[in-house]
Amino acid sequence: LDECVATAASHGIAQPRDFKPLAGPPDIALVPGVAFTAGGLRLGRGGGHYDRYLAAHPGVVALGLAFEGQMVAELPVEAHDRGVQWVVTPQRAVFTGSGLAAQE
Repeated sequence: LDECVATAASHGIAQPRDFKPLAGPPDIALVPGVAFTAGGLRLGRGGGHYDRYLAAHPGVVALGLAFEGQMVAELPVEAHDRGVQWVVTPQRAVFTGSGLAAQE
């Protein structure tokens, strides 16, 4: 890494030395997942980090990024699960609704 980048960032991810966090939550959160449904359900990796973040920031639009092969017909849902309002694959963008997947 060159002299413009610090390595002491969260989770070992490098960030610019002059990095300043946002004053508030962002407008959009890019949310990864193992699988998604067209209704916005999301299967993560089991840590619940994104579910907690989305629950604490209900105004943030959750956008799931996936490959078309990650789109499935149904997924199990637990009460704490939060879905996404959009799922974007290389082939399409799907508006899923509210993103409160646990209510479906």
